[in-house]
Amino acid sequence: MSSESLSTEHAEWFRWSDELNRADYVFARYRIVTAQAVEVVALAMAREQSACTTTLPIGDLDLRAHTARVVSIDNHGPSDVRALPRYRLTTSVYADVAQAEQAHAYEVEIAYPIANLKPTASCLLNHCYGEIARLGFLDAAKLLSLDLPTSFEVQFPGPRLGASGFRAKVGAKDRPFFCRSTRPAVGLNNAQLLQVIEPVLRGGFDAIKDDELSEDIAPSRVEERYRGMAETRARLVAETGENKVLFANLIAEDQFEPIAACALRHGIDGVLVAPGLNGFGAIRRARELGFIVLAHNAGVDGLVRPLHVGISEAVWTQLCRLSGADLIMMPGEFGGGTAVRTANTAEAAVIDACIRPMSGHAAALPVLAGGKRPERLPIYQSIVGSDDYFLIIATAVDDHPEGLEVGARAFRQAATGA
Repeated sequence: MSSESLSTEHAEWFRWSDELNRADYVFARYRIVTAQAVEVVALAMAREQSACTTTLPIGDLDLRAHTARVVSIDNHGPSDVRALPRYRLTTSVYADVAQAEQAHAYEVEIAYPIANLKPTASCLLNHCYGEIARLGFLDAAKLLSLDLPTSFEVQFPGPRLGASGFRAKVGAKDRPFFCRSTRPAVGLNNAQLLQVIEPVLRGGFDAIKDDELSEDIAPSRVEERYRGMAETRARLVAETGENKVLFANLIAEDQFEPIAACALRHGIDGVLVAPGLNGFGAIRRARELGFIVLAHNAGVDGLVRPLHVGISEAVWTQLCRLSGADLIMMPGEFGGGTAVRTANTAEAAVIDACIRPMSGHAAALPVLAGGKRPERLPIYQSIVGSDDYFLIIATAVDDHPEGLEVGARAFRQAATGA
């Protein structure tokens, strides 16, 4: 649809009425900045993301069951934010609406009819945000939250194992999970990678995963890599008596199915996919194949990190969980600091999206990465609120003066107090 929707035609079709049933709608909350009359702008957002056109030369139309509805508008005062460039189309629609000298920030809630939606994350995001940021009369547009009715939410697949299922598979109790990525992600051959994997698993790590940059190219082709990982894992399970989990990289446009088949042949337990690159369908497909699914952040930070454009980290996490991710990467700054503290507002929102009741769907396991150290485990536990989290660690292990195995064991000792 076009970006020329500042029309008030059939305005009542796009406004909430108490006669409507809330169970028939998904409620989206936005933070926007505009210099236009906000009542008209909010109607334009609802119009653009649903019917758009309400009259055609083919007879009377009644689209009221399919129109998005403006529920509320809260004025947050003047704003100088200009995260999106303004433009005006040379149409009477734009010309009819006056622009104020001072822009204001608002929170706007819009209800989207389930009659228009399928239970997929891509459909939900397309309808609730798709072309919002394209509108030339918005200086900022951030999707903050999505509230789904149970009757719709329950139709999504959700995690196959989730946090409790993953813990049962690993067999660990009363501690977080530890994983090392196969770094350096490029340049090492498989023999060199195995020299890193073996001591880390022997030192007590629960998992090894491909890096998000790992490919099926020389000097590390997946057939040999996964065979070697599986053989090493089997040896270390027998030696330590502990279960170990392996993850393959499925961030692959042209080789998704062949790499998945190879991983299954060698008994690889899980995969990492990047819905920001692969699409949410990659989570669903990996789930269908029986993998533990780790939703990686590659390709999405440009959508979720900007303060005034895109979607919130909490919405992204919610969509990954609904799609079937068992483990979900947390924001890069998650868990920062050197003192024990509780979660800040942003951290609490993404943790809530992982673990809150969601129409019977299992809780997802938050994944923390980037500069994590053993002495800071109490910080991470306090922020998450439990030991149900998954740490991806490389530097703190690699830089240990006594080597990889001792570096890995330091995390296990910190977790158990031994």
